[in-house]
Amino acid sequence: MEGLLLGLSTGTSCLVLCGPIVVPYLLGEGISVKKSLIDILLFLGSRFFAYMILGIVAALVGQAFLNAEIYQHMITGSAYMILSVLLVLYSFIKIRHICAINERQMSVTRKLTELGK
Repeated sequence: MEGLLLGLSTGTSCLVLCGPIVVPYLLGEGISVKKSLIDILLFLGSRFFAYMILGIVAALVGQAFLNAEIYQHMITGSAYMILSVLLVLYSFIKIRHICAINERQMSVTRKLTELGK
């Protein structure tokens, strides 16, 4: 019951995240309201079943590996060690290409920020 209520309470965030994708698609197609509703239901239904399948797989993996207490400590400890090593590595490595901005766009941005100084 708690999971259902949690899922229903996150509907606004889903609307905000999926709306900019679905609304232009529906408006750009120039189709009837009935066909748009069918498309929306198909989209939401496919997302629901995909999340349901992923949830079932995660539950089965969790039951298989986390039933024994030794696995719980081993997986949790391994995750902490891996994440702490990644945290240390990321502090020393300079990541330049986090997003898809190329060097030309970066140079324009630098010039504009220098003009503003």
